[in-house]
Amino acid sequence: MDNNDRAHGKFSRSNGIAFPQPGPSGESRHEFKRTHENQTEYQPGKRQRTGPRHGKIVRRPRVDLEATLPPDIQKSQHRANHIQDQQVIRLKSNFFHLTTNNRYTVYLYSVKFEPEYEETRYKKGIFYRFVENNEEFLNIGKIFNGSNLYTTSKLENDVTTLEGKDNMTDNDVKITIKFDKSLSTLHSSEEIYQSLNTILRRAIEGLSLTLIRRNLYDPEEKTTLYDLKLEIWPGYVTSVRQRDAGLLMCCEFNNKIMRTESVYDDYMRCRCNLRDWKEAFKKEVLGSTVLTNYNKRTYRIDDVHFEADPQSTFDIKDGKCSYYDYYHTKYGITIKDLRQPLLIHNSKKKQRNQIDKAKRGDDFDQIMLIPELCYITGLSDGMRSNNNAMKAIANKTRLDASARVRRLDKFQKRINATEKSRSVLENYFMTLNPNLVEFEGRLIPKPKILFDRNQGLQIEGDFSRNLVNKGLFRPGLLDNWVVLSTERYKKETHDFCRTLKESVQSAGLQINYPRDIYFLRYDNKHEYYKELQKLANKDPQIILIVVPNNQEDRYKAIKKFSCITRIIPTQVVMAKTILLKSGGGRNLSVATKVAVQMSCKIGGAPWAVRIPLEGILIIGFDVSHNKQNGKSFSAMVACFDHNLAQFFSCVSEHKYGEQISTDFTLNVQKAIKAYQAENYEKKLTRLVIYRDGVGEGQIAQVLEYEKKPVEETLKTQFGEDFGFAFVIVNKKTKTRIFHQSRGYEGNPPAGTVCDTHITLPERYDFFLIPADCRHGAVSPTYFNVIHDTTRLAPAIMQKLTYHLCFGYFNWSNAITVPDVVKYAGKLAFLCSQYLQEKPPHWQEKSLYFL
Repeated sequence: MDNNDRAHGKFSRSNGIAFPQPGPSGESRHEFKRTHENQTEYQPGKRQRTGPRHGKIVRRPRVDLEATLPPDIQKSQHRANHIQDQQVIRLKSNFFHLTTNNRYTVYLYSVKFEPEYEETRYKKGIFYRFVENNEEFLNIGKIFNGSNLYTTSKLENDVTTLEGKDNMTDNDVKITIKFDKSLSTLHSSEEIYQSLNTILRRAIEGLSLTLIRRNLYDPEEKTTLYDLKLEIWPGYVTSVRQRDAGLLMCCEFNNKIMRTESVYDDYMRCRCNLRDWKEAFKKEVLGSTVLTNYNKRTYRIDDVHFEADPQSTFDIKDGKCSYYDYYHTKYGITIKDLRQPLLIHNSKKKQRNQIDKAKRGDDFDQIMLIPELCYITGLSDGMRSNNNAMKAIANKTRLDASARVRRLDKFQKRINATEKSRSVLENYFMTLNPNLVEFEGRLIPKPKILFDRNQGLQIEGDFSRNLVNKGLFRPGLLDNWVVLSTERYKKETHDFCRTLKESVQSAGLQINYPRDIYFLRYDNKHEYYKELQKLANKDPQIILIVVPNNQEDRYKAIKKFSCITRIIPTQVVMAKTILLKSGGGRNLSVATKVAVQMSCKIGGAPWAVRIPLEGILIIGFDVSHNKQNGKSFSAMVACFDHNLAQFFSCVSEHKYGEQISTDFTLNVQKAIKAYQAENYEKKLTRLVIYRDGVGEGQIAQVLEYEKKPVEETLKTQFGEDFGFAFVIVNKKTKTRIFHQSRGYEGNPPAGTVCDTHITLPERYDFFLIPADCRHGAVSPTYFNVIHDTTRLAPAIMQKLTYHLCFGYFNWSNAITVPDVVKYAGKLAFLCSQYLQEKPPHWQEKSLYFL
């Protein structure tokens, strides 16, 4: 039973147990991500997102129109045209031109209900029934989104009142429609883009897609994985905005993972196979999101009512009705098991205003659901840990560039060929161009990677072999280190230590055999902690720790000891990492990666990337939130040498969920002091900050509370002519870019940059593809330069950004963001998830968090 079919009154069973009503739905999402990181040191547990989605929930504008293009520079000056050393390539993107009448105007009205309703679907149903036979609304285009009405013609009066009955409750309803403003594409505003997106969404709804929460999915195009008992429903995400090439619609795909087994199947498995089956069933379903098959709505399961069943009754206007009778009468569904328990969803009181005030109460804050009719969305923890299952899902959901272009073409053809969709666009004088946007991009040459004795090589792809052949840039000496393992892996640990020493001899990294190797009899975090205290007294350079599995508590205890209690670098590896190959051979590549990472933690640098700019300080910043313990930390990592091989870091704790740092300027000043201490002969002339974790609607806050104070401090300290750039990094963009070559669409090569057509007219911005993508379609990283007085040409800023993507020592290739941003994200994550406090400042010049 759902909100639209709600019976009036309190629910009850014959024995007097109360049963609350159904209500609004929730949604879960599943995303597949690709990582660029060598997991030589594992970090157990599931990573929390560090972007704004895990920040404090604040109502933000849907479209951020903050103009950040420097006012004294023309748009063309911030677009790098043909550059001598950069090849021009032909590109496409997942955008379509949306053409409107030159005099396109839509009229915006606010809509108020008396009594108030909070459920959007419910309001839409009442509104369209009221206007269905109203002469003033008959011959005009009209779209109501739950709070605003958009029309193609202005109504006769500025205020229009509609009155009628709510068919469900038989209450009187009054709708007041008040003129707000007229909107035109000639003037950019949040309202005009909101209206265009609302119209476009209505057009897409004409394709008979299924609305699940806020997204539209196509069950007719579903893919079934029979072995996993899963279905994958493809969906569409669209947005309209004015870009450099005109009014464009971005179209991206997402997927909804559905299980073909109902919650009832899980219930029966638990009941038949487990002694404590009630607790097992609750553990299986609590916190999950289910889809009800009779109305395609989603609900989060908050509890299970084992004392209730489908024969329980609730009050209706004419008496009482059981759940069994309700579903049989309303939907023609016959519930088979009359003794199954009911699922409880705690609603968010979205429908309480629809009920007579005298009948309001806590009973109306819950929804009862039938397990037989519910299907869990998303994946279980068991499925997520099953590599074969995840590969099978990824193979079905990952689209390469050519397949993505074909699906985009199919999507626009469906819109233009479907009468309902086409008529919506025609009513608002809009047409969707059938071709994807085409434009020119440029290819930035790869940087020279510096190895031992400054040997520079311009390398295509991975350069891990060159580390051994050419030697490490700054290898270091590892002659005082110890190992902690368990007796179970005694032989494997000794073998790995010998392999570790031999793997990097030709690379110039001298690793002596460990001074001591200790083996624990018992595997628990207390034993590790006690032995680490003993080892710390020997003052080793680093401790290599071999652990049997990825137990999170053990890893947390190790890192808190090594980063907080006693400042000693540690390298944690899982036992399976050091095991011999299946054929009995040694795994030299793994040993090399572990050795390189250990070298970095004691001050080494495996390679370098020469930046031909003197006197420049480069800073990366990111934030991480821990939802479980309510901890939020930001980290700032600075690079202050032109070889990208010397770093400084600092950490600040935030109130949970806060993205904006109150210590931002203070930490920048610390980084400047660190630069001056290391480069006392080189005057600092430029500062470039790369800031990750900023969402739409937060740019104004960043400008006011982070950029502005830093700018004022720099002017005071260095004068008006000091060069300062502030760049916002977004790696979660919906934009996709395709390379056109010989009539075939593929992924653009690494180094591709785009700063025209799909960029925004009010910004100095560009898209960059730093790394090659061999699986699926590449997702470019978006850079928004919100402030720039460095006097660097756009091509130089783009080239600098690209070259910084080669400086992350945990991956011997380019990554998707500048190295300082990646380091900052890794440090913030370590502090929020494991340390849960700020590390001491005397580690600030080492990569202990790598």
